[in-house]
Amino acid sequence: MCEDGIDSIKSIASLFELSVTTLNRWRAKYRTGGPSALRSRSKWTRYPEDLKMKAVRAVLDQEESLTSASVRFDISNISVLAKWIEKYTSHSTQGKPLKERSIMTRGRTTTFEERVQAVMDCIQNGKDYQRIMETHRVSYQ
Repeated sequence: MCEDGIDSIKSIASLFELSVTTLNRWRAKYRTGGPSALRSRSKWTRYPEDLKMKAVRAVLDQEESLTSASVRFDISNISVLAKWIEKYTSHSTQGKPLKERSIMTRGRTTTFEERVQAVMDCIQNGKDYQRIMETHRVSYQ
C-alpha cells in the first residue's frame, strides 16, 4: 500500500491505529530484515558491549538517528538504545564501557579544602566526573 504509493504513511497508521513513528520503525525493520524482523522477541536479549558502543557512537556522532541505529544494530527498541546513550553520557564517563560505569549515590562528608581540590582536579582533567568521584571518594551531586 504505502510502498506502492497508493496510501500515505499517515493514512495507513491511522487505519491501523498506530503512531507514524511505530509504522516507520516497523517499515525500516522490514526493509532490512524481512518479515522475520517483525516477530516479537520472546526473551530478554543480551547485547555484546562492542555492539552497544557502536550503536551509541553512531547516534552521538550523528551518523544515524535512534530509529535507524536500532534497526541497523538489531536492537529490540529505541528506548533500549536511548538508555545506553543516557548511561554513556551521564557524569562525563565517555569512553568507559557501559558495564564499568557506576554512579555513586551516597558520598561522604568532605571539608571545604577537599571540595576545592576535587573541583580543581575536575577542571584540570577535562571535567571527568566519574574519575573525580572515584579518586576523591565523593558523589556527583
